[in-house]
Amino acid sequence: MLFAICPMAIAQREDPQPHVDEERSSDAVRVRASEGDVEFGNGVGAGTAFTYQGQLKRGAAPFDGEVDFSFSMFDVFEGGESLRPPVLRSDVVVVHGLFATVLDFGEGAFDGGARFLEVAVDVESDGTFEALAPRQTITTAPMAAQAQFAVSAGGVAWSGVTGVPTGVLNRHSLDASDGAPTNALSLDATGRVGLGTTTPNATLDVRGDIVFGPSGQLQVPGGVERLRILRGRINSTGIIQGGTGFNAYRLEPGRYRIEFDQAYPVIPAVTATIVKSDLMFVTANSVATNAAEFRTWSTAGVLTDQDFHFIIAGPR
Repeated sequence: MLFAICPMAIAQREDPQPHVDEERSSDAVRVRASEGDVEFGNGVGAGTAFTYQGQLKRGAAPFDGEVDFSFSMFDVFEGGESLRPPVLRSDVVVVHGLFATVLDFGEGAFDGGARFLEVAVDVESDGTFEALAPRQTITTAPMAAQAQFAVSAGGVAWSGVTGVPTGVLNRHSLDASDGAPTNALSLDATGRVGLGTTTPNATLDVRGDIVFGPSGQLQVPGGVERLRILRGRINSTGIIQGGTGFNAYRLEPGRYRIEFDQAYPVIPAVTATIVKSDLMFVTANSVATNAAEFRTWSTAGVLTDQDFHFIIAGPR
């Protein structure tokens, strides 16, 4: 009983992009695909299994039915010892000679060396396999071969990897393109980003000048202090008319208290102006790190209710 097999495709199971190139002949059958050998791609994280697609003929006619297959891997075209235990596939359905099955020779099977696949068939399912010649060359694409080593190293800790650029181990910073300064951009454990600092104190902490706009025409000079500014407007009854980050209270005629949602580390600077009348004025009479009191006066020096604006500024 004479069988012949033609590999239609060998492809990574999760990303099947086969490149099958083979032309073989025997006295009984001529099998043709394109040119060359079977190319197998295996990428990082994709595992070690791959799909084998082939065509089986009995004599010159495509075979139909269920067949048991045995797949063995060698590092020589003829002779030699199988590199791994054979992969057995039972009751594989063959339709018009075509079939497909998944093979897995385990980690490290493809290490960059020559690999040849020997296929054996058992039509009667009696445990007697007929090896089909010749063996099929399996070549690994250059980039996939490199990736295979990465798959094998998947369990290696960063501490065991050498030659890693500075800042990559903890994945938290980037150096300038020429290496100086180091840690030009940093990301801390809470997700805050620092430009020019490795200890950002805000969601985005920039140490230096900022230029923006379509042509860089707008500039924000870097300052020595990082300020937090509150601004607001209070009407004569103590109701907030504008601003956020504080609460307002009317204590008595002409007296108002502003309490900050977040206290300043030191006593902030305060300024205020009357909204409507030139015949009134406002003073800040008591300022603390968490609140400020204002008084609105008439020109006669009498406390009188009046709308006013205020600005409070201090370090963060």
